[in-house]
Amino acid sequence: MEASSPSLLAGLRVLDLSTAMGALCGRLLRDLGMDVVKVESPEGDPLRAEPPFAKDQPHQEGSLPFAYLNAGKRGITLDLTQPEGRNRFLDLVERSDVVLDSHDPGTLEKWDLGFSVLTERQPKIILVSVSGFGLSGPYRNYLSPDIVTTAMGGLLYISGDPSLTPCMPPGSQSYTYSSLCAAYGVMLAL
Repeated sequence: MEASSPSLLAGLRVLDLSTAMGALCGRLLRDLGMDVVKVESPEGDPLRAEPPFAKDQPHQEGSLPFAYLNAGKRGITLDLTQPEGRNRFLDLVERSDVVLDSHDPGTLEKWDLGFSVLTERQPKIILVSVSGFGLSGPYRNYLSPDIVTTAMGGLLYISGDPSLTPCMPPGSQSYTYSSLCAAYGVMLAL
């Protein structure tokens, strides 16, 4: 059996602050060889509460979507709203190449972790923001659950029998597409 060749992305690190909206991006970057560190708040990622669960037992460690989207990632718990957590995160930024975020627009700035702060610590950092309606513009603060972004993106319109009302496609299609585009964007930026 041949040994697999190392990935071109090996040795690069991603700090993954993503929610369900951008989690697949981190998984794809991990699958491509990057070292991905999932950063969770002390409350844990809300995706941990999403079914289905292993053995049909709801538990924070048993969410199958969380397990799939975070496979191969390392993990750390930091409270970015507190100085100690923020400082530890910034120490990690110094040794990282990418920060992946999918919180609401303005959240990183509220935590004093906006792009200007990150580039002070690591001038070459790539900040990837996956958001429902962008970081600026008239819709930036709109809620963006998958059904809304699937509808706004047009996919819901073409789903199902044309003579019936639209039906939601399986999975989280808009989150999948946005994560794919974000992963492509990271590779282009690198």
